Amino acid sequence: MTSIPLSLRRKVVIALDADHVTSDNNEGEGRFLCFKTVAWCKANLLRPQQDHVFLITSLDDAMGAFDGGVLSAMWTSLNSPDEDPHASRAKAAEASLRRLASALHATGVSCTIDVLRGPPAQTVSDSVRVRRAVPRCW
Repeated sequence: MTSIPLSLRRKVVIALDADHVTSDNNEGEGRFLCFKTVAWCKANLLRPQQDHVFLITSLDDAMGAFDGGVLSAMWTSLNSPDEDPHASRAKAAEASLRRLASALHATGVSCTIDVLRGPPAQTVSDSVRVRRAVPRCW
């Protein structure tokens, strides 16, 4: 089967909640919800070799100062003051999105990840508009 060029593929944005993507609780419940969301999309929505997925999440730094994940990161970073808690949260989000993207790549769906900064209501809608994509938010 001939691969469709990226410019002609249907573009789908899957926006995932930053709190779930960066969750670090022992059960990993938030990350499991993200995995289930992507698995559902893969089974019911996405067409291998015909779609391109943008996996995105948006970190709202204004709210993040009192977010439990950031507070935990700040507490941890007291031992290493050179580390920015917002940067470590962004790294955690990127690592989670990479794992999800690799699962999509394995099934023939091309994928790009993006960790956005700002209020999700604004950054996600802007991202969809720029990419001219079909939005799917969870």
